[in-house]
Amino acid sequence: MSAVALAAAPAATAAPGAATAPRALAPATFFGGYHTVAEQYQHIDDVATAFPNLATSFTYGSSWLRTQGPGGRRLRALCLSAPSGDPAHPSCAVAQDGKPKFILLSAIHAREIVTGEITYRFIDWLTTNYGFDPMATAVLDNTAVWIVPQANPDGSEVVASRNPPILQRKNLNNTAPGSNACLNPTDGLNGYGVDLNRNFPNHWAAGADVCGQTFPGQGPASEPETQGLITLMSSLAANFWSPVTDHPLFNDANAVVLSLHSFGNVTLYPWEFTNAQPDPQELTRLSYVALRMAKFTDWTAGQPASVLGANASGGLEDWAFNGRGLPAFAWEIGGNIGTTCGGFTPAFSCVTGFFNQALPALLYTASIAPRPWHFGVGPRVTGIQVTAVAGQPTMRTLRITANDRLFGPGGVNAPATPVPPVKTIDRVQYLIDAPPGDGHAHPVTITSIASDGTTTAQATISVAGLAPGRHLMYARSHTDQNGPYTAVFFTV
Repeated sequence: MSAVALAAAPAATAAPGAATAPRALAPATFFGGYHTVAEQYQHIDDVATAFPNLATSFTYGSSWLRTQGPGGRRLRALCLSAPSGDPAHPSCAVAQDGKPKFILLSAIHAREIVTGEITYRFIDWLTTNYGFDPMATAVLDNTAVWIVPQANPDGSEVVASRNPPILQRKNLNNTAPGSNACLNPTDGLNGYGVDLNRNFPNHWAAGADVCGQTFPGQGPASEPETQGLITLMSSLAANFWSPVTDHPLFNDANAVVLSLHSFGNVTLYPWEFTNAQPDPQELTRLSYVALRMAKFTDWTAGQPASVLGANASGGLEDWAFNGRGLPAFAWEIGGNIGTTCGGFTPAFSCVTGFFNQALPALLYTASIAPRPWHFGVGPRVTGIQVTAVAGQPTMRTLRITANDRLFGPGGVNAPATPVPPVKTIDRVQYLIDAPPGDGHAHPVTITSIASDGTTTAQATISVAGLAPGRHLMYARSHTDQNGPYTAVFFTV
């Protein structure tokens, strides 16, 4: 595999709000509002300029067309994170240490156009709400969110070149023997190219149909787009798969991977290449996280064989899981063809609904990144209330609710998604203004456990040592594992 250089984009010289040269006259959108590759890339540069303390744009490689000469695109990523306060470990450094990572990708299949709009809006939501929304603030304070808005830019430019969009799935590599018999991608579905989500090296499988939609390439990781993603992700997170135990290093992993697709309204976890299930200790953790994601969206969670009826060799998720020891998931956003807001090319008016549905699950995914194999198994805090105590200005009543039974539907076909066991929340804790991994977490007395699994904890706490103004409170709950923190602002 060829090496791929990772480089931050040059710093902008114009101050935010200053006059800039007009953009090129190429269309910024297509099909009613979907953003082109050029506009997606302009967007991440604009965000990096407007929010220099939160955002850094990077180039991590070149598309297949660009490796062949004129044409094609650089491969771009955006890192979002608040300053770490540690000059030796900048929040958005391309390094395996530092803050935990949430790695989010869209449009690895070019025709799945809604996925790039989800990441576009997530970028804007995090940056514009930092310091105003407690979860946006908590996520960027404690996590580096790495977003690849266009994992297959050559294919995406074909999609956007016609109205209605061309249903190009693959990249534009036409060098495989027999490609000359394929259609040009602009002329139909059976065009040349490589399915990048069948090209990753773990459990890659050869394919003979070079014109088919899932042609995996001439070898594992043969494509520069795949190589770029492997290099980027390997640079951001250590290899947490143990060659000694042949399992992930559950206690050490500090990154989580999510790839956005459409359509089907399902949440997928490994294995993707086979009907077999992962080892039980891996399966429990993967299925827990997927089912918790599915609770937010009401999508069905399972392995592809269970919920889609097909396997997928050489996928990103199997590589991130088995090749790097990271919990990795894929979402298939939207209903089937023929349904409202279904298929590969839903009306642009559907995007707002998709994003509102996905946002809580995206924030949950980011919140488990510090210890994903553990936090994903633990319960979830569902509410935090901090109220004044009459006549006692330095005291507050703290009420926290948590629940360990918040799971969406699971696949029932083989290999069926395991049904999570009922557990009891035995501990609730909080921190004020301290990152979740630092300091002492204060206990809160559990006062009731309802039949639906809702646990309530309440305490009277002192705020005498806090400066006047707004503070950020984190709360978490515990069964046999700690769950992720939820955050809320309160004022002293």
